[in-house]
Amino acid sequence: MKVAIVGGAGKMGRLLGGYLKGNGHEISIIDPKAASSGFTSTKISSVREVDVIIVSVPMEQMTRVLQEVRINLKKGSQVIELSSLKSITQTMMRKIAADGHTSVSLHPLFGPGIRDLRRARMALVPVLNEGIEKKLVRKLFPKGKIVVVELKEHEHAMTSILSLTYFSNLLFAASLKKQDLKAFRALTGTTFSIQLTLSEALLNEDPSLFASILLLNPEFSKVAQDFAHRTKILAEQIEKKDRVNVTSQFKAARKILGDSESLNQSYQKLYSIISKLDN
Repeated sequence: MKVAIVGGAGKMGRLLGGYLKGNGHEISIIDPKAASSGFTSTKISSVREVDVIIVSVPMEQMTRVLQEVRINLKKGSQVIELSSLKSITQTMMRKIAADGHTSVSLHPLFGPGIRDLRRARMALVPVLNEGIEKKLVRKLFPKGKIVVVELKEHEHAMTSILSLTYFSNLLFAASLKKQDLKAFRALTGTTFSIQLTLSEALLNEDPSLFASILLLNPEFSKVAQDFAHRTKILAEQIEKKDRVNVTSQFKAARKILGDSESLNQSYQKLYSIISKLDN
């Protein structure tokens, strides 16, 4: 198929473009930054000449770009948007579907650093016709793992899976002192090594994406406030040397995460990850 990637010069766009081209699809790029990245870009009006349009742009730009795509579509076009949060795109995607096009809201559950895209996991949030939308995704990613999830459930899950993870790692990194890091690396144990690696990887993201994940999730403000409240309580217990309540919080948190067997498996997995990092 002929596939146009809007935002194709970005990290995710390049990843998808290379994968789809390797699977026999004809790829074109629509991206104002293409020239500076060594790519050739076509105009937005060229979406009329392709079978599928994939929109991979920053979340804060997604609605505007989708509208630009919408007014240039030919009859019966197929449009896929790749934002991590869907509440900001669903209205526009439904308008595109109402115009008579196939409208697909897809969330890649991986970053552009993934090594093997063939069996990658993706969340499909149905817009109008789940069956038709899933069929299009399957054409492009025949071995991919597609998780179908409704909008409300997806946004609620991303509050913790994305926003809370980014939030807590930002605070962890911000709490470190740059001058101490060299000494910390020499003395690091298992837990700190994993946590530091995760924070470094997340802070390698584009700052705009990082901000969007925290700011554009409509549910996250309350979660962040709850996090701050719990942090304040725990800090006060630490200040008072309150062993009983600190221990109680630990047990309550451990109960949320699972039984002893599953926690032990996670402990073993931790050392497996460390072993791979050391190699």
